[in-house]
Amino acid sequence: MLGAFAFAQLSGSEPPKESESRRPPRVRVASRVMRGLVEHGALPSYPEQAIRDGMEGDVIFVILLDETGRIVSARPVEGEPLLVAACADALRAYRFSPFLLNAVAVQVETYWGYKFSISSESGKRGRVERIEE
Repeated sequence: MLGAFAFAQLSGSEPPKESESRRPPRVRVASRVMRGLVEHGALPSYPEQAIRDGMEGDVIFVILLDETGRIVSARPVEGEPLLVAACADALRAYRFSPFLLNAVAVQVETYWGYKFSISSESGKRGRVERIEE
């Protein structure tokens, strides 16, 4: 459903393999901090079917960025499948500036979320906004 994104476990209890020990370090960063590093990306479109069905709610992903700021993994942790698919489509276009820790680009794990709501003013209209932790 989410295409090219890998659905890998982002943290584990096993010790790193030798090849993994040479990878850049990974840090967890608040989404409100990462928002300032967005180079390009847009809100997802609200699926018409979801609006007709009255589907609302939050969609939350755990995303992993490599040291260049490219999303390499996006794992949904909350949300209706139709809304998750719309968010996954939007995330494919996102690009971030590298996150620097002590002047070194590192991998980043962060939550990335959207709130879908429907307004009944002047007919059913869908609204999507970013959620920040």
